[in-house]
Amino acid sequence: MVINSWENGQYKEIWVYSKETEADERALCGLINGDWGWLNYYNEEGDAGLSSRNPNYTGVDGETVNFIINGELDPFPLSYGHSLDGHGSPCF
Repeated sequence: MVINSWENGQYKEIWVYSKETEADERALCGLINGDWGWLNYYNEEGDAGLSSRNPNYTGVDGETVNFIINGELDPFPLSYGHSLDGHGSPCF
């Protein structure tokens, strides 16, 4: 397992790579903006991946939260994010 992370103020990007074999490209990416976190899973490099959704989200459609991924600040639907408990852990 290989872990890479990056942090700039309220923004964090954490990558965990499985690397069970040399060809294993599976990765889990955690993106954090302050009190919000978003998880993404990739089976291989270039994969569109799977990402978390918050089934308890009751906000307004179209509301967004910014995350930095691969050095770019982009808005994503707030319904993708999960509130964090102040310790960096998702509150499900």
